[in-house]
Parts: sequence; C-alpha cells; structure tokens
Amino acid sequence: MDKPFSRYIAKRTDLDRWPLQVDGVDNVDTVVVVPCLAERSRLPAMLSSLARCSAGRLRHTLIICVVNNRDPDYAEPEDVRDNQALLSDFKESLEGCETDSIPRDAAKALQLGFIDASSPGNELPEKDGVGLARKIGLDCGLSILADSPATVRLLCSLDADTTVAPNYLDAVHKAFDQDRAWAGVVNFEHPLPDESAHREAIVDYEIFLRCHVHGLRVAGSPYAFHTVGSTMVCTPEAYAAVSGMNRRQAGEDFYFLQQLAKTGEMITIATTTVYPSARASHRVPFGTGRRVRQAIGNVTQSIGIYNPVVYTCVQRCFELANEECQEVQEEPVQKFLRGQKFDAAWTRICEGVTTDQQRERQFHTWFDAFRTLKLIHFLRDNGLPNVAWDTAARAWRPEDRPQREAQEKFLMWLRDQDRDAAAGPPMGLR
Repeated sequence: MDKPFSRYIAKRTDLDRWPLQVDGVDNVDTVVVVPCLAERSRLPAMLSSLARCSAGRLRHTLIICVVNNRDPDYAEPEDVRDNQALLSDFKESLEGCETDSIPRDAAKALQLGFIDASSPGNELPEKDGVGLARKIGLDCGLSILADSPATVRLLCSLDADTTVAPNYLDAVHKAFDQDRAWAGVVNFEHPLPDESAHREAIVDYEIFLRCHVHGLRVAGSPYAFHTVGSTMVCTPEAYAAVSGMNRRQAGEDFYFLQQLAKTGEMITIATTTVYPSARASHRVPFGTGRRVRQAIGNVTQSIGIYNPVVYTCVQRCFELANEECQEVQEEPVQKFLRGQKFDAAWTRICEGVTTDQQRERQFHTWFDAFRTLKLIHFLRDNGLPNVAWDTAARAWRPEDRPQREAQEKFLMWLRDQDRDAAAGPPMGLR
C-alpha cells in the first residue's frame, strides 16, 4: 500500500466503526459510493441504471450504499424505519433472496455492498450529515483501491435518487485514462417533470446553476465547474491528498471539489450524463431539493439569477493577480477587498514567488471558489441584486430577445455551453 494511503487510512478513517458488508470484493478498480437516507423506494431505479452499464466495467466496479441517519432524537422516525427496511433488504440480497429495493437485474449484474450507519449505535453524530455519509463510503473505497494494481483507479459519487446513462462507467474511465486527470465532474441534466409548476421550478433552478458556472468561465475562474455531489469523480491519490471528504450536512460537494481543484486538474466529462433528482425536499438547508420546494411555492417569481454584471467585477478582481494591476475602480469591490484584508494577503501571495504562474496560482488559492462566491453575494447585497432568467439571457445572449416560453431553450443553450467548455483546457490550479 502506498504511504499516503496508509497514512490517511490510519489517521482519518474509522473503518471498524462502519464496516463494509459485502459478499466478497473481486478485482475492483472503481468504487461508486451512494448515501441512502430514506431512499428505499428510489434506490431501485438508480441500481438498475448502473446495471445497464457494460458488463466489462461492472466486473471491476463495487457499489457501496451507505444507509445513514442521525441519532433518533435528530432524525425523522419514518426515515429511520425506511432505512431499517432497506438494511433488511440488503442482508436478504446478500443471502441470495429477492427483495423489493434491489431489482433482480441489479443483484445479478452488480458487485453490491452496504454500510450500516443507521442502526442503534451506528448512527451519524447530531451535527453530521451527507458529508460524513459520503466520507464513510469513500474512505472504505480508498482502502479497497489502495492495493489495486490497475492503471486507472476511481472513486465515484452518486445519490440514491439519481440515475446514470448506460455508458457512465465506460465514459468516466475513458476520460481519466486519456487525460490522466486528478478529479472531475460528470455532465448532468435534471429530468424535466411533466407537471408545469414543478417543471418550471427545476428549469429555473438549473438555469441558476448553469448561469453561475458560465459567468465564472467568462470571468476566467479556475473554479468554473459544477459542484453537484452526484457528479463527482476523483482518483484515490487526489482523495487522500485533500484529506478526504468533509463531514458537512450540505455543501459538502462544493468544499470537496474546491480542495481537489486546488491540488490538481479538474475535467468535465461531457460524453455521458448523470440525471439528478428534480424532486422537492426539506432534508438539507440548501441545494436542489430545498430550492425546488421554495420555487414550487411561488412559481410566478424566478428563483433569481446572479446579475451578469457581478462577473465583470469578479474578472476585475482576478486581474489583480497581474502584478502591474493593483487597483479596481468599482467602489463595492474595493470595500469587499478591504474587508477581506487583501493588501496583507497580497503581500503573502507574492512572498517567494519567482514567476507569474506561481503568483497566479497563489492568488487563486487565496481567492478561491468560496471567496469568489462571497464577493458575488456581497455585490448582490450592495447594488447588484439578482435578476430574472430572461434578463440574464439577454446579457449572455444579446442577439436573442427571449420570452417566457423560451426559458427551456435558454437552458438548452447553457447545457451546450457546458458541453463545449468540457472540450477545452481542464480547470483547477495545475
């Protein structure tokens, strides 16, 4: 076992507390981790979609489902009951029995294991959530891949209510094999429901996500990639280098991908697709489910898109990485930089650097994805409020004059922009 892996496993994992239950692990080079919280009714579709991947890839892939909830005092009773039923299904499946939540095609095609982070004594701590559930599964996956002789070893992250295209595993492996990438994200598309209010809400939300990444790309950010948990892929080397997954209840994907981007190249894999759930949810403080639930409650008002002008301000800040450009004219940006103690940070950024490339890397390590988002929120609250989708569309596509019925057309254009960008240089601080 490589020393970085053994050091990480010794210091940062708790494999004994949450052991993997599986009917053997054979010649695995890919581990797919799936957190499950009250997902017994949705898991079959996800497993069946994976089962449609190529048999050759599935022979080398282990699926780890982490059935999790917090202590009963901090968990919904119906969620705990659902988890216990799912755990029973997993145990019966390992014994060769048919179950409701593990379809026959999946049981036959997949190397499938599970981790019990739900039963009494195994629950997640009160303040932890999906971040720790992902970490438990990814830590276990790392321990399995650590001794694999395969040239390409991958840790993939999905969600239990997500499905994938049939070429998911093949496309991800091919991308990492060709690009020798450190980490990446897979192209995603929310399924669009037939019911009009729900459909409009998810279209509005996906436009919000894609406009933000498009704006970051235009501004020249090295963090111009999506941060959707069910699209994440990394090598075990990358995982250990960033000290593994964080334990957050929400936003764990954002911070994990930011750390990966600070340590290596990030690719976007546009040759396959992940389909995240478009359902409304109350289970996390922010994210797709929460935003869709809020939007359905007020479908006449857009969720709101960050004003495209903020990305011009972001770009001006990024130009500060050029030693000859040390001022920005926009007063709100100056105020933000003072609040962030930029002058002192700039001194530290320039210490010991001998090339423009080193200085730029140091700058973007400090002015990272989180600080960029803080700037955008500061500008939003100080004179550049969010705008409706059609205002953003006119800014990004001035040749168009979109009407409300063209909302989905704008979404398709944004999806195309993301796919086109995937063919360009990798993101991250390389």
